[in-house]
Amino acid sequence: MAGHSKWANVKHGKGVIDAKHGKFFSAWGHDITRATKWRAAI
Repeated sequence: MAGHSKWANVKHGKGVIDAKHGKFFSAWGHDITRATKWRAAI
């Protein structure tokens, strides 16, 4: 079975999941930054 590997199958799904996680945590970080700046302005 040349050319077949478990990693080849895993990386397709992993890319999708990693993109979702990255988007979520990036937005979360931006929210924290905005809240901090807003709080400092009060």
